Amino acid sequence: MAWRMEGSIGREAMHLIECGACMLSAMGHKDYYGNYVPSRHEVKKGTKGSFQYSVNYYKTTHYGNDY
Repeated sequence: MAWRMEGSIGREAMHLIECGACMLSAMGHKDYYGNYVPSRHEVKKGTKGSFQYSVNYYKTTHYGNDY
């Protein structure tokens, strides 16, 4: 939904995906400008937007590196 809203919301969503706090949706779709945004299943495991990338983010941020 963030991709269909004004630019600042989409930019914040992208920032959260890049740092790992959020992941891509379960289905791919087009953004406000017609660009294709892949699903979390379409990106390589462990890369930005994937489930594993978010798991790694929360392991290091909330539990420390020894989790």
